Amino acid sequence: MEKTALPETMEGAGLRLVRFHPDQARALYEVVALNRARLEPYLPWVPEVLSVDDEEGALRRARQQWDARNEFSYVIFAGASAVILGAIGVHHLVWEQDTCEIGYFVTAGAEGQGVVSRSVALLEKVLFSLGFYRIEIRPRADNTRSVAVAERCGYRLDGCLRGSLIQGGLRRDMLVFSKLRGEPEAETGPPWEPRHTTLAQVSSDSTVSA
Repeated sequence: MEKTALPETMEGAGLRLVRFHPDQARALYEVVALNRARLEPYLPWVPEVLSVDDEEGALRRARQQWDARNEFSYVIFAGASAVILGAIGVHHLVWEQDTCEIGYFVTAGAEGQGVVSRSVALLEKVLFSLGFYRIEIRPRADNTRSVAVAERCGYRLDGCLRGSLIQGGLRRDMLVFSKLRGEPEAETGPPWEPRHTTLAQVSSDSTVSA
């Protein structure tokens, strides 16, 4: 398939996915800073983000990757609000093979509420409609929440890449889940609503889901 851009905004199921922008730097940095210890074991870029300027630089690079059609990264917002629930992106695109991979993390305040599953459903629908044939999710084998997302969204376990990652100075196993075009798409379910009293509580802490 030919390289093509994804929509810069996607909305549905009470969520809004918005392309990374430098204006989001302070809010995203606060998410990382509050939860550095929880994110670092799974996300290799976290140690490189030590300031708002670092975050802004990362967002600018992400936009360059978008323009080059190499990666597509989104912030997950709670509906029309400015509350950040996490992030999701498409990477490891192999355009000539019509394949790609989805990765994500979600704030702890929104964890266990279907935010990631709904976001994956929104994103995969667009990817398949553009012509992608195979979408992968590759969680670390011990990342049980990310594994559960892949399973809940109907991705099939292809296998385990034993010792394929070095994180925290240790060899880690990675699982490979996939879905092919034509297989049942993930369901977005009813519109997302926070379980907390206020949206501020939802974004007060975060953890990784992939």
